[in-house]
Amino acid sequence: MSERLDDLERTVGVLIGLALGGPAGARLGNAAVSLHQQSPLHDLETALINDLETRLDQRRISARAFTPSTGGPRALNLPKKKRKASAYSKRYGKCFKKLQSKYKKKNGEWKKDGFKRCAAAARRCAK
Repeated sequence: MSERLDDLERTVGVLIGLALGGPAGARLGNAAVSLHQQSPLHDLETALINDLETRLDQRRISARAFTPSTGGPRALNLPKKKRKASAYSKRYGKCFKKLQSKYKKKNGEWKKDGFKRCAAAARRCAK
């Protein structure tokens, strides 16, 4: 990674130098980048970048290890609580089952808009 940064810095130095003063400026920009790379701050900069990359890699690995493959990050193999059906939903279900035969054909298919009309009738019944 540090080699890529060094190449990138040299390229930037050459481009800035070319923009300022042609080939001589390019050599000057390259020399300025070389001086920067020899400074102790550059070594500290490189060490910090390498440390950050290592930490990011470790986080990616640990995230892959603990994230389940299905269900997203919240599914941690915990048993899901079943919701308690309300009294209304129980009444609605009973009414729907009782009324559905009126809205179905003899072969068991729903009539035209039968499901919608049955649901509406079940809601009226369950009130």
